[in-house]
Amino acid sequence: MKQYILAGTALLALMLPSCSEDNLDIPHKGVVSYEDFYSDPNNAENAATFVYQTGMFAHWLGEGNAAGSGNPWIWQGALNVLFNASSDDLYWASGHKSDHISGLQPNEFNQNFDANNETTIVSYGALYNMNRGANLLLDNYSYDMVPDDPNLNAIVNRSVSEAKVARAYAHFILATYWGNPPLVDHQVTSGKPGNTPHDEIIDFCIKELGEAAPYLPSKSKVNDPGMTVRYTKEFALALKGKVELFAKRWADAKTSLDSVIDSKLYELVDGRDLQHLFHTKGDCCKEWLFQYNCMDNAGLSAGSGQYSFHFPKSTSWVNLRSYPDQTVDNSWGSMNPRKEFSEALIANDGMDSWRRQAWIVTYDELCNGKVITGPDKSANDTVLSYPAKKKNRGVNVKGVFGNAGYWQYKRIPLVEDLNTLVQGADFKGTNTSSGVNFPIMRYAEVLLMYAEACAQLGETSGKGLDALNAIQKRAGVKAESISTALSLQAVKNEKRLECFLEGTRFPDLVRWGDAVEFLGEQGGYVPTAYDKSSTDKDYIKAAEDGDIMILKDTVDSEGNAITLYEKVASAQDGLPKFEVVDYGGGHVLVMQYNKYNTVYGFKEGKHEVWPYPRNELNVNPNITQNPGY
Repeated sequence: MKQYILAGTALLALMLPSCSEDNLDIPHKGVVSYEDFYSDPNNAENAATFVYQTGMFAHWLGEGNAAGSGNPWIWQGALNVLFNASSDDLYWASGHKSDHISGLQPNEFNQNFDANNETTIVSYGALYNMNRGANLLLDNYSYDMVPDDPNLNAIVNRSVSEAKVARAYAHFILATYWGNPPLVDHQVTSGKPGNTPHDEIIDFCIKELGEAAPYLPSKSKVNDPGMTVRYTKEFALALKGKVELFAKRWADAKTSLDSVIDSKLYELVDGRDLQHLFHTKGDCCKEWLFQYNCMDNAGLSAGSGQYSFHFPKSTSWVNLRSYPDQTVDNSWGSMNPRKEFSEALIANDGMDSWRRQAWIVTYDELCNGKVITGPDKSANDTVLSYPAKKKNRGVNVKGVFGNAGYWQYKRIPLVEDLNTLVQGADFKGTNTSSGVNFPIMRYAEVLLMYAEACAQLGETSGKGLDALNAIQKRAGVKAESISTALSLQAVKNEKRLECFLEGTRFPDLVRWGDAVEFLGEQGGYVPTAYDKSSTDKDYIKAAEDGDIMILKDTVDSEGNAITLYEKVASAQDGLPKFEVVDYGGGHVLVMQYNKYNTVYGFKEGKHEVWPYPRNELNVNPNITQNPGY
């Protein structure tokens, strides 16, 4: 049973247009007047509902602002792209190098990644719209404003704290990705705020979260589903610890995160249940500190809590000859794990770890089905299977762009995840409306952040090592991969593997100073995977003059069998590069690595932050663009 965040019909009057030319100055429009609604403390909880909905709206929808605004659509979800595209652990894929470029540009740091990037436009506006929802509440309600009514006073105090958490979260993300964005702690009625120093924003976030935590409730017990979709004291402290960690305030971060651990209200799910953690079966479980709730409610519109159409299309697969019974059919296939990540996961965990089996799919598993057994072979969970009649499997003749022989399973949309209220009978078609909650933070990240704080303080044993070991043991890694001493490098390695596709990798690389090493060549060579078994013809051949030819078509426009090759590189340029892997059973995967960017890779002094969006610069002369853009 999905959990509802809050109830309240007055909220419907506050579903405001969320965009104007200036994302920081949005006039209020609504049926209920501003004065009437916000002058009544009894409306505090409904105002808090609006705060949650602006957060949900920001994270789910393809366009972070209101329809008709003229802003672009980010089909994979703007904040999903912001959080994950710049990681070194995935290719931003889809159909080809000109498809869904809003994610491809920051993934490759290519020549077209600039202030006109659609993700930076929509994400920036979505986060300030989320912040605006919080400011609407905080400009009108304050702590202990109804002392003569203890029950109402407690509701107001909680609502104020929820708005403070949302405001701190939005500013933290803005500061992480743009460096020195405007700090907006009130409704803007005149003037246009300029850049705010990064450290000032960080201090503001820490202060907000510290003030909010005491007024927020905790879970009543470890398994308390309803409290995973509302801000709790522990989530506020965990977010505070994350901000402090990013600010290199190691001791403060350790204290904040230790409070969450010592609450004993959160636990890691068992290794066998990792396969469910990012699907509806894992929603609201004991490991989640906070998720945006997705509800089966016909009265709600897309993005306001009902479902997401966009995100599952980006995490699904594309260009296969047939699809397993458990997954949706052909979609966009935007997020494929890089070979380097997949091989690092296998080297650390082994093929049979709970985590490897829950996170990624090998090509052999894609073609023949996938059964999760675990490191001790104690399980026998079939997660991918085909009916006997589906004998043609694997990559089809089009190939899979941005793929080097591995597929992600961690966040693949399953049939069981689809929103039945919206979906109807179309479970396997293109109408992939997800009912999975949007993940913000889970206990595994808390443990890894705590372990890092301890490692940064020079600790090599004790509670920090215990936190790291808990993650490793739950994952079912090889015995030799379990740390015997705490080190920063061990935490870095483990966090990369554990938090894959959770939006942590790029900020971590930047703050650790590792971005050039891991991202410096990203976008140089990009693979497309082909399966030779998809046709009786060879995909690749070398012409007599040394040119490299690849099969383009096996049938002409009239249906006649042909063998048409297209030159993809000459002997002089030596491109593309090829890798051939024989998986047996007739499946030979050919990865064709193409080089098509003139500029690519992370550049120190520039790509630590994203560009301020052009539309914002056009209306706000007080914002200075980040260096290099």
